Amino acid sequence: LASTMDELRIGGDLNLVASGERAKSSVELTAQLGSIAMAGNLVAQASGNASLATLVAATENWLSDLTNTVSHAIDVSGDVSVVATGTNASSDVDLSAGTSHGSLIVHQGVSLRANGAGASATLQLSHSAIADPAHSLTVAGMVSLAASEAASRVTASLDSTHNDIRIGGLSVTAAGPDSRADFAATANGSLTLSNGGLQVLASGFDSAANVTLSSSTGPLAIHGGVRLVASADASDIDVTLAAASAAVTIAQDLSATALGDGSRISLSVSESSGVAVSVGGQIVLLADSGNASVSGATTVAGLSLGRFGSAPVDLVMSAVQSADRAEATLQLAGDGGSVRIGGASQSGTALLTLTDDAVTGGDALVEDIDIDFASTSGRAILHFDVDQDSSSATNLSKVTLSGFRAEVDEIYFGDLQGIDYEMGLGSSTLFTSLALTHFKDLPGGGVLAGGSENGSTTFVAYDLDGTGVSAILELTGVNIEDFLKSYQTQTGLG
Repeated sequence: LASTMDELRIGGDLNLVASGERAKSSVELTAQLGSIAMAGNLVAQASGNASLATLVAATENWLSDLTNTVSHAIDVSGDVSVVATGTNASSDVDLSAGTSHGSLIVHQGVSLRANGAGASATLQLSHSAIADPAHSLTVAGMVSLAASEAASRVTASLDSTHNDIRIGGLSVTAAGPDSRADFAATANGSLTLSNGGLQVLASGFDSAANVTLSSSTGPLAIHGGVRLVASADASDIDVTLAAASAAVTIAQDLSATALGDGSRISLSVSESSGVAVSVGGQIVLLADSGNASVSGATTVAGLSLGRFGSAPVDLVMSAVQSADRAEATLQLAGDGGSVRIGGASQSGTALLTLTDDAVTGGDALVEDIDIDFASTSGRAILHFDVDQDSSSATNLSKVTLSGFRAEVDEIYFGDLQGIDYEMGLGSSTLFTSLALTHFKDLPGGGVLAGGSENGSTTFVAYDLDGTGVSAILELTGVNIEDFLKSYQTQTGLG
C-alpha cells in the first residue's frame, strides 16, 4: 500500500498472520510525502513452523522546502505486537519515519514474543526527523521482550537520529535454554523511561540478555529502578547505560544479582554531568551461585557517576560462595557516600577499584568503606587509583576504612610497591600534615603509613605520580606493624 501525497490511514487493527508451515505473509506501507496512521493495534504473527511474517512501514518526505508539518509521521493508536510461536518461525516489523517533520509514536505498548523453539521476533523503530523538541520517538506504554523457548531470539532496536526517545518502561527476558534477548535504544537527544524502570532477566540455561540505552546530547533518565537477575546456570546479562554529554539518573534502586553457577552480569553506567545524583536509591551487586556451585557467579559493574544519593549505604557488594566474585570500578565527580563489602556468612571475593578521569575531573572519593567479611575465606581487594594531586589539606579527601583484616584483605595504590612509615602518630591531622611535607619534593610518588606502635588505627597516604598527595586513608582497628607486614608481603617486598 502506498500514498504519494497524503496520509495513509488504517481505520482499525492491522493483523498480519502466517499460520501454515513455511507460510509467508508480508505487508509494505509507504507514504512518500505524508504520514501513516493506524487507528488500532498492529500485530505481526508467525505461528506456523518455519513461517515468516514481515511488515515494513516507511514515510519518506522529499519536500525540500520543509512545508510538511505533520505532527506524527507514523502514529499507532494501539499496541505493537511481534510474535513468533512456530518452530523456527520468524516475525519482523520495521517502522521507519524518515520525514523532515513529525514523530514516530506508539500510544500503547510494544511486545515481542518468541514462543517457539528456534523462533525469532524482531522490531526496528527508526526516526530521522530534523532536530526539533516537538519531534520524538515515543512508546507510551511498556516495551516487553521475551524469548521463552530453546534457541529462541528477540531483538528490538530504537533509533532517533536527531531527537529524543521516550519509553514507558522496559522488560527484557531470556527464559529458554540458549535463548537470547537484545534491546538497544540510541537517542541523539535525551532518552527517558518515563513511567517505570528497567528489568532484565536471564532465566534459561546458557541464556543471554543484552540491553544498551544511550543518549548523545541529552540526559538518560530512568524514573523507576533497575533490576538485573541472571538466575540460571551459565546465564549472561550485559547492560550499558550511557549519556555522552549529560546526566544518567536512576530514581530508585539499582541491583545486579547473579545466582546461577557460571552466571555473569556485566553492568556499565557512565555519564558526564558534574555532581548531580546519579542513583536515587541503593546500588546492590550480589553474586551467589549456591552451595553446590563449581564455577561460581560473577557480577561486574563499571560505575562512572556524579555522586551518590541519600541511601544509608550507597553501594553494597556481596560474594556469597567461595567461587563467587563481585567487582566494581567506581568513579565519582562528587565526594561522599558509603560502601559495604561482604557479609557475615559470605566466603567469596569482592574487588573494589576507585578511579578517576583526568579529562572530566571526576576524582572524588567515598567517605566510608566497611568490610563485613567474618570468615577468613571471604576476601576484599581494594585498588585506589584516584589521584587528587593535593598540596594542602583543604582539597584532600579522607576515606575511613573499617573491617580491614591485614592478614586476609589486600590493598593497592596504582602500580606503587614501596612504602615508607612513621611511628608515633595518633591523629589524622598530624599524619596529614606529615604526608603533605613528605610528598612535597618526592619525585615519582609513593606510599606513606603512620600510626602508634601499639595503636589500633593506621593512616595511609599515597602519591601516584609525584605531583601531590592523592588521598588519605584511615584504617580503623588495624595496627600499623600488622599493616606494614601484610602490605610488604602482598606487593612482593616481604
